[in-house]
Amino acid sequence: MGKVRYSFNTLNHSVNFGLPATLPEQIVAAAACGYDHVGLDLPSVLAHEQRGLEPAGLAAIMQANSITCHELVPLWLSSNTRRCESTLADIVRVATHVKPRVVYAIAKEPPDRHMAANFRRCASVFAELGMGCAIEFVAGWGVDSIDKALSLAVAAGDRVGVVLDSWQFFRTGSTWTALAQLPADRIAFVQIADAPAAPQPDLTFEMSHQRLMPGRGELDLLAFREALRNRGYDGVVSVEVLSAQWRTRPLAEFAATTLATAKALWQG
Repeated sequence: MGKVRYSFNTLNHSVNFGLPATLPEQIVAAAACGYDHVGLDLPSVLAHEQRGLEPAGLAAIMQANSITCHELVPLWLSSNTRRCESTLADIVRVATHVKPRVVYAIAKEPPDRHMAANFRRCASVFAELGMGCAIEFVAGWGVDSIDKALSLAVAAGDRVGVVLDSWQFFRTGSTWTALAQLPADRIAFVQIADAPAAPQPDLTFEMSHQRLMPGRGELDLLAFREALRNRGYDGVVSVEVLSAQWRTRPLAEFAATTLATAKALWQG
């Protein structure tokens, strides 16, 4: 197995949670503690743009700190073509400068042929720009299983993958069989975070505010890691700890702790 590459996911400090946009500070913190990549959230990128920091400026900050953008999120996938095209236009404008390796989609609506057609259109645009594309399954949302995500990915094109998020894997009740049957070339990348064994009554709240650092909860992340190693996975590990508690602590501490706990788990 080659060197594991890690991506610092910026969603925990997104403007979506009522926080100020702090992507420059997050980029610097991620680079300083040793991350290879950052995963940028589109709402924060757009918030910076509205305040005068263009995507080109964010790209310059990444370059100055010797770190690159791995993932850009979200492409809001929908059966509504106009809604998809609006998100697509924002992503293309931003991606031209920050150059993510992967754009990944999420969908609150149940999948249908219209959503699949819209996804295929978006994926073809990203491919022309040299970017990968993926879909994440999310607990309680329209695309809420490995099977649904894989079906959409297949409908969207040969190079479209599935994001495997450890929290989503366990909270959607995914099985090891479903993971084993997911074609290796459809695994876009991995996201990790931990949680208590028992889910909270409100999964959406837990998903957004109560995730734990890797190895500090009770999910069987070692089995998750081994299942992926057995598939030959050697791609990027994105650390997505969404925690209200950690939003009150310094960014540098958050970035360093996410990386340290991820390495201890994934390379142990």
